[in-house]
Amino acid sequence: MPSFKPPRWSKPAPLGYGHAADAAHFVAAPLLVAAGVAMIGVVGADREQFRWPGMTLLFLSIAMIVLVGSIQYGFQARALLYSAGDLEEWWGAADLERHEETLRSRQREEFRQWKTKIGKAVLLYNVGVAMLGAGLSLCVAPPADAGASEAIPRWIACALVGAAAVAEFGWAVLARQDFQLHRPAWPRIRGRGEERTR
Repeated sequence: MPSFKPPRWSKPAPLGYGHAADAAHFVAAPLLVAAGVAMIGVVGADREQFRWPGMTLLFLSIAMIVLVGSIQYGFQARALLYSAGDLEEWWGAADLERHEETLRSRQREEFRQWKTKIGKAVLLYNVGVAMLGAGLSLCVAPPADAGASEAIPRWIACALVGAAAVAEFGWAVLARQDFQLHRPAWPRIRGRGEERTR
């Protein structure tokens, strides 16, 4: 049986990882930044309604800075991710075939750079979400003069959102953010020439 040949062009695994990163850094992150800026405005304008307005503003400000950083890294990374189809569309089939070796070498190097930058963008995005969660947790904490009927549910909400923020931060710091990008992008060959997909 013919042996399996690895792909000639570098590509993410899973193939949809690039689209998922685009959704996170160019759709979700800007919306979260807008929400965070609105929350900063509310806390700054009505400080007496919040238990720890200074700490709340600090966490929200950190979240905004980090999320904007994820957008910037995502933008820089996106310029480096393209396929053989993109090259054929821009160069034309004849030129692509003529310069294929050079273009393939460049695509592999830029794909390597994309993996590095998108890994940083994902880390910043997850840290930003965690910081935003921490700020939101402080927002819902009851003010010092709140009665028991208001304070109890607000403390519960504070604890739930705070736990979610801690979990997100743990995921951002401890988990391998780019584990999918290091898996082989082609089937492994096992046994007697049999190709088995993941």
